[in-house]
Order: sequence, then structure tokens, then C-alpha cells
Amino acid sequence: MCKAEDDTFASDEDILNISKRLSRQNKEAYEVLAKQVNPHQNRVGSLEEPTENR
Repeated sequence: MCKAEDDTFASDEDILNISKRLSRQNKEAYEVLAKQVNPHQNRVGSLEEPTENR
């Protein structure tokens, strides 16, 4: 293995940290989009109808 190839590897800890950061960012983006689609929805993923429609 040459030096250039060796520099492209990340430690398991680095990969885990990147994965956690991306998961958090994706969750935040999903919540923003979900509110845009249904602004009356209190919780992301909720299947209940808004109270004014009951």
C-alpha cells in the first residue's frame, strides 16, 4: 500500500462521529420539511389528525 492510499483511511471513531453528525443533520432537515408539508403537525411522524379537524 502506498502512502497516498494510507492517508485516505479514517479511524472507526471518526467514521462514527461523521455518521452521528449526518444523522442529526438529516433529522433536523426532515423536521423542517415535515413542518412545511403539514404546519399543524405537532410531532414529526405523528399519524394523528390535528385537533381542529376532529
